[in-house]
Amino acid sequence: MALFVAVKFSQEEMPRIYDPGALHDLRPEEFVVVPRHENEDVAFISGLEYKSSQQLKLHREPYPRVLRRATEKEVEAWWDRKLQERRALVLGKEKVTELRMDIKISHVRIDPKDNKAVYHFTSDQRVDFRQLVKELSTLLKMRIELWQVGVRDEARFIDGYGICGLQTCCSSWLKEFRPITIRMAKDQDINLPPTKLSGQCGRLLCCLSYEVDQYREMSRNALPKGATVRHEDKDLVIVDRNLIAGTYLVSDGAALRTIKAGELDPSQAKVPEQLKRFGKKMRHKVDKQERKAAALEDAPAPKPPEEPSVSTESSATEPKPTGRPGKKRRRGGRRRGDASAKPDASAGPTRQPQKGGEDSAPDTQGPGKSGKPKGRRPKKRRKRP
Repeated sequence: MALFVAVKFSQEEMPRIYDPGALHDLRPEEFVVVPRHENEDVAFISGLEYKSSQQLKLHREPYPRVLRRATEKEVEAWWDRKLQERRALVLGKEKVTELRMDIKISHVRIDPKDNKAVYHFTSDQRVDFRQLVKELSTLLKMRIELWQVGVRDEARFIDGYGICGLQTCCSSWLKEFRPITIRMAKDQDINLPPTKLSGQCGRLLCCLSYEVDQYREMSRNALPKGATVRHEDKDLVIVDRNLIAGTYLVSDGAALRTIKAGELDPSQAKVPEQLKRFGKKMRHKVDKQERKAAALEDAPAPKPPEEPSVSTESSATEPKPTGRPGKKRRRGGRRRGDASAKPDASAGPTRQPQKGGEDSAPDTQGPGKSGKPKGRRPKKRRKRP
């Protein structure tokens, strides 16, 4: 077993695991200097952890190492920075109320090296916070950045305790958020209203995804609720089931009793056809929703649309297309802008000569076969009755 320390850069942030190195006598609530974002930062130890060799093998990259213990001057500077962050948070909330902006500031982080303050906020819509940034930079005398985060990230910053009585997973150890669906609760036979299945963020509890794979594996050979099974010359209806204990709560029409799964013969069970169709429909629908949610999370950020390139070269020397472009309809039997196909108004109406007669000379008004320019279709002649 190897000893590791969990350190926090502030009370609101999630602890990070570091290798103590040669400092084996570290204790909780001590301040140390650790590497962070290619720099050094002061943090305090929130707990000690022991990891086995198998756990170390699963972790591909080595843990970062604690550099040294923090000096008294560094600890005082850390406390001063926390007081500045608390003051910046109060000022930000006051300015939001004063400007009547529909945002909620949840966390502030001050970087003294870059002389900037980063505000994290949540909002249901896009807001114009230029005036807020201007007033905050005047008051705090530093550069201001505003980052919009989701409700789950807000719950991680605020921290708290769940219905289990323990610290919320997102603020203690959970690094990535998985898509959670109501189907996960149904696969575990949890019959609770949605309000009981929601956490502090208002979304479904992250812990619904921890054991759902094991429940789905156990429910493959189990009888569903509503099925009818023959047992001791009686037709029993399955009212409820406990997959972990391997028991069924059945009803014979008069009373309820609990029977172990081994006492029932699955071949004697009858599942209503309506229940089968409903189960298949729900599984197909939920699987589609889960695939869609997973694809949205794994999808890359959309690229900005490329502007169409405009050629500045002259097209006078380019050959004209000889074919008819697509199914474009010709107007008036000729192409627009073709001066050779326009009739001469001063010449008056022209008579169409009969085929094979004296006037069967080539028509000089329209182009012949040899004088046909590219991209022009010859004019069709009508036959006289």
